[in-house]
Amino acid sequence: MALDEIFLRFNPHTLLTNEFSEHKDHYKIVCECRGFHTDNLAIEERNHYIVITGERKSHPKSKEQQYARFSRVFSIPDDADGKRVSATFKNGLLTLIIPKKKNKAHVRKIPIKTGKASTTLEKDKRKKI
Repeated sequence: MALDEIFLRFNPHTLLTNEFSEHKDHYKIVCECRGFHTDNLAIEERNHYIVITGERKSHPKSKEQQYARFSRVFSIPDDADGKRVSATFKNGLLTLIIPKKKNKAHVRKIPIKTGKASTTLEKDKRKKI
């Protein structure tokens, strides 16, 4: 048995990789979940975060006791529509598609004027002089 197989057997979640990418109309998260099944995985959206968790226990008839658990948290941008996330699982890869919102937030630049300030802060500065 190769050394990496031994390491993977004792600590299977440390070698799982994640990928986050942006596309024209969506964001994509790919999370490697080797050895897990859909009934061992959970995905939640919480206040602009996607939380992926997985837990795997050894089969009751197995001679070896194995246990693996992982959790990944991804912060998603403000223009991501967390309510319309879709997920697929194939060949050990969990793929999430997060559509971008159709109506992006309106951004307006605010001009800065120069001149005499009349704020309370400025008045306090004058009093101390």
